[in-house]
Amino acid sequence: DSQYTHESRKLIGHENKEGRIKAYLRPLDELDITVSYNRSEQESVGSSISNNIDPSPLFTAAVGGPDADNYVAETDLDGITIGYAETLSGTVTWNLPSFDFKLIAADQTLYQDYTSYDFDGTSVPLVAFDTYGQFTDATNYEVQLLSRPDGWLGKDFEWVIGAYYLEGEGGFENIFLRPASDLGGIVTDPII
Repeated sequence: DSQYTHESRKLIGHENKEGRIKAYLRPLDELDITVSYNRSEQESVGSSISNNIDPSPLFTAAVGGPDADNYVAETDLDGITIGYAETLSGTVTWNLPSFDFKLIAADQTLYQDYTSYDFDGTSVPLVAFDTYGQFTDATNYEVQLLSRPDGWLGKDFEWVIGAYYLEGEGGFENIFLRPASDLGGIVTDPII
């Protein structure tokens, strides 16, 4: 069961799965290679159901102000997150006579099939939103040249020269903002 509780109804259960595979290779005495793959799947309320613990003065009376317990909620919507994350990463370290060469690379994908959230975080049906197909794809590379005590300038000081590259994108297939009907009607078309 979730660590979150609700004042007026039972929360959905949660199911999280995670697995990891890691391999270490040393084809030469001076060459180390580490590769890992990690995947996690989530279907739970997580932080999708929580009180607004830092409300504006307008909502302070409704949610109890900054002293409210964020693990006990009384929202009008069953928040849920369904999705997965996977990461493939690797590190290559090559100990050369003058310096060490290190390459670090990672590719990460985050995808949420569906997320719903009570935007106001209160038991009053004011504003909620839900999303379909939220994603983040990121790839990064880092190259480092590191000093060796017996290498180039290694006797005088320790040094690192490096470069880092990151490429990523993220977004949503659809986002629906749903204000209460007495605030101007339910929005049925995606806002993005």
